[in-house]
Amino acid sequence: MIEAAAISTWLFDKTIDPKERVSRSLSIRYASLTEQIKMARYDRDSALIQRIEERIENIEKIAISLGYELVRDKNNRRIGIGQKKPNIISLVERQFGGEKLYRILSGMAHSTYTTLTSLSFTRENIGSRSGAVMREAVPITIQASLVSQAATTYVKCLWLKTIQYGFDAAKAAVLFEELYDELKLPDLNDSRFWRTIINKDS
Repeated sequence: MIEAAAISTWLFDKTIDPKERVSRSLSIRYASLTEQIKMARYDRDSALIQRIEERIENIEKIAISLGYELVRDKNNRRIGIGQKKPNIISLVERQFGGEKLYRILSGMAHSTYTTLTSLSFTRENIGSRSGAVMREAVPITIQASLVSQAATTYVKCLWLKTIQYGFDAAKAAVLFEELYDELKLPDLNDSRFWRTIINKDS
């Protein structure tokens, strides 16, 4: 979710101009097509590879016609269209300051031992006995923190989409308040960022 949210908020960023938004969209399109080529190569589907490569060429021509420069590395190899798409960790940190959270979740997804034991087990108090006993249970403090960060990430995406497409911001704010109340998240303006924006615009 945090990967999708980072891309979403990067594209919907309300501080950028249309030229930058198109540039970012082009970079996402190119990254997606290059992933498709990797899959086609794995399947040894030369016809599909050719079609995808032609599509990339066409998109790059469109980008040039719109005034964007070629995106090449020092060996003149294409590394993007419009601009080079940031790697996902950089994007997560840039959008949410969430590199630490991302690495924790990545550790869970890839079964890293230390992450699994930290997030999936609780150390039991065994008094004076030596050794450690672990009980399979998500520590409540960690669980609460992950829920809070997941909700905030999700809401930021919805908020930017609401603003970008001119949806009812006041109605969205009410729904966000209800969600945060239900999850028992902090009743603070810093946490419920939409309050400041609604008050500023009203």
